[in-house]
Amino acid sequence: MPTALYSMNLPDPEESMKTVNTMCLCMVALAIWAGTCGTLGKSFFAVTGENITINIRMKLYKVILRKNMGWHDRRENSTGILTGVLSRDIGFLNAVSTE
Repeated sequence: MPTALYSMNLPDPEESMKTVNTMCLCMVALAIWAGTCGTLGKSFFAVTGENITINIRMKLYKVILRKNMGWHDRRENSTGILTGVLSRDIGFLNAVSTE
């Protein structure tokens, strides 16, 4: 494929325009390809991060349910704190895994 400088020095203006149009079309196709690949890559990372987050939340919830009844009576293991851990701390993990 001829270079841009070469195509502007062609004696025939139609030939020059055809070459420039071909180069522009190639650049547009490359931009569309790069945008599509970037979008797919980010989407795959987002889905993977969400799956990791769901799995960790489920495992943590199962561990919390298996604890003794006395463990839940402690002030540091109250319902609000455990809910905060499930939402906030795991949410931070999700943010890190999708970035």
